[in-house]
Amino acid sequence: MAAFEAAQRLNVTTVALLGGDGGLLKQLADLAIVIPATETQRIQEVQLLVIHLLCELIEAKLLATDRDGLQPELWEQTVWHQAAEPARQTA
Repeated sequence: MAAFEAAQRLNVTTVALLGGDGGLLKQLADLAIVIPATETQRIQEVQLLVIHLLCELIEAKLLATDRDGLQPELWEQTVWHQAAEPARQTA
C-alpha cells in the first residue's frame, strides 16, 4: 500500500494484479486487473497468463515497424547502434 501511495505522490502510473475483490489496493492503483476468484492457485494461474499477454503486447509495440518504416530487426539494430554512439565518441 505504501508503495502505491508513494507512486501517487510522485505521479507514477501504477498497475496492480489482484485477486478476489481487489481489496484496498484496487482503489490506489491506476489500473487494477482483478481476478475474481478466491482460490490462490487459480488467481496465480490467471495472473501468469495476464503477465504473458502484457509482455507480448509490450514486445509487439516495441518491435513494431517504426515511423521511418524500419523492420523490427533493423529498428532494433538502429536503436542499439544509436545508443552506443555516445560511448564511441567519448572513447
